[in-house]
Amino acid sequence: MQEAHQADAYLFLGDFNMRDVEKENNERLDANYVDLWQAVHGPIEPGHSDGFTFDLARNPTARQISERVTAIKRTTGYSSRFDRIYFRSSAPVTAAYRPPEMNSAGWEVTDMKMIGTEPIFSTPDGQSVFPSDHFGLATTLRHNSTS
Repeated sequence: MQEAHQADAYLFLGDFNMRDVEKENNERLDANYVDLWQAVHGPIEPGHSDGFTFDLARNPTARQISERVTAIKRTTGYSSRFDRIYFRSSAPVTAAYRPPEMNSAGWEVTDMKMIGTEPIFSTPDGQSVFPSDHFGLATTLRHNSTS
């Protein structure tokens, strides 16, 4: 039998279709995973949409899908941060905007942004078409060793 190799770092990412309220109640997610969007940008403040990856106000494709689901389920659709990047490591995780003394060892988030936020073309009637109903997330991590 082969011996299992324990990795130093793990990424758990994708389209979770999980709202923040569900994330807080989800005990299946290991508490050692860091939500990289929140580590860099902080939690989404009420009334702000800076972190919504499913954004009904900015993305007509998301709005159309939400309207269809709303009609079927008879619920009200709303914008949310469904897409996430979680990171876990035995070394500390910090965000680049923090003071330099906090970034001496471990993993550093040097970039964290939303992608696919611009339309890729417009229909003949002027409707903007986005790459997806969700905006994507992209991050850059750098390992800072102590040696």
